[in-house]
Amino acid sequence: MKFAKLYGLLRRMRFAQSFSAFQKVIFVLLALLLLAWVFYALLGAWIIKALYDGRILILGRRVISQEAGFPLQNYLDYAQYLMAAGTFWYTAAVSCLLGLFIIHKRKQLAVVIVNLLIVVLFFEIMGRLLFAHPGLFKKLPKRLLWQARQLYALVDLNVIQAREEYTRYDPEVTYTLKPGVFRFSSFEFDTSYYVNKMGFRDDEESLLAPEIIVVGDSYAMGYGVKQEETFAQVIERRTGYKVLNTAISSYGTVREMRILNRLDLSRLKYLVIQYCFNDFNENQEFLEKGSLNIRSRQIFEKDVREYTRRFRNRNIFGKYVFFLSRNTAGFVNAWIKKLNPNWLWIGVSREEDLKWSQEKEAPVTDGGVEVFLHAVTYASQADLSNVQIIVLVLDTQEKDDRAFLTALNREKRRPKYPRHIQNLSTVELSSHLPEEYHFVLDGHINKKGHDKVAEEVIRVLEKFINDEDKFRGTKYEP
Repeated sequence: MKFAKLYGLLRRMRFAQSFSAFQKVIFVLLALLLLAWVFYALLGAWIIKALYDGRILILGRRVISQEAGFPLQNYLDYAQYLMAAGTFWYTAAVSCLLGLFIIHKRKQLAVVIVNLLIVVLFFEIMGRLLFAHPGLFKKLPKRLLWQARQLYALVDLNVIQAREEYTRYDPEVTYTLKPGVFRFSSFEFDTSYYVNKMGFRDDEESLLAPEIIVVGDSYAMGYGVKQEETFAQVIERRTGYKVLNTAISSYGTVREMRILNRLDLSRLKYLVIQYCFNDFNENQEFLEKGSLNIRSRQIFEKDVREYTRRFRNRNIFGKYVFFLSRNTAGFVNAWIKKLNPNWLWIGVSREEDLKWSQEKEAPVTDGGVEVFLHAVTYASQADLSNVQIIVLVLDTQEKDDRAFLTALNREKRRPKYPRHIQNLSTVELSSHLPEEYHFVLDGHINKKGHDKVAEEVIRVLEKFINDEDKFRGTKYEP
């Protein structure tokens, strides 16, 4: 009854007659967009579950396959991201349609331009606000947080090994850090680097006959934390051993071991190797070819200059809206391919900004372990026969190290490996490094994470300490 009265009132006001056919079409499109948004918000999760379970079929076929590596929760996480991206695109579409309505009515092109600028300005300001306060991202669903990290990696990630201010060319390992002092910062940290003459983030004194050497990539180097907060420095303070941290961002195991050829190993007792799953590419190349393809100085310096130039020009208005748009298109592409590889999808090009750190990751199998052990055994000419090797894995919080370490402890027993490889020890960390031990956007471990890593490494070191070789630093208390 109420709807009939409302309809009669609108007719008496000649509401419908006041608009042209074109304007009515716009109103219908706006209404359909709103209904689609509400429908997806209310029923999207239920529909995805029904498609996954096979309760809803399209043309008699399942359109979502059940896979162990891609469970239902992944589809629901994708749906959350699609909802957030859809909200952005719905707002933009409404603004455009309203602009077209006003243009058709008043012939004012400036109105639609203003509408679009308002939408872009709103989302750009929201993006800058969120990325300037990363703690706000903790309140987002897991999938949205993952997308925020992807956006951060594309737009704002400061890659230390790709900046000409921080690195120098090296013909054997491509690059080392640049000796001296510099500041390195991002949204979540602002740190100082004190780099010794050999290009490591450590002091000159530590180069003289260290007793413990730490090799690794950006995790062990201390990406995001102060120099004294790295787990290498924490181990040194708590044990009294002289510790040298040779870790450099983006190094794989081969280059990490090659560095040992340059060092004074006369008093070396323990070698701590920090592994990351993206070391696999470098290690596999060394296994297959017996060497690494090291870039020439000319190519390296050209790449570094180009990346540095692009990074400095990234702080432009609209960058978050642009990359959100591109990420949405890429997401739709991946979603359609996942639903059915035979369907057509959108072709989306991507920049190569992260070629410095985007590597093929290790399969969590004996194959990944085998190339790692081959690198540890043969990449260095250093005599490690009397050195206790300790292996740990650090990667993003989502990566679990237990399967890899289990495979490693099984593989190392094979007779083909020398005694010091068969006797290596491992440190399991995944269960000790929950989300709060990592930076929100960056993914590297924070100060709490480094403290925990040091604690677990020292637990292993304690097994090899005898009465004549006690810790000489602050007494360690677990």
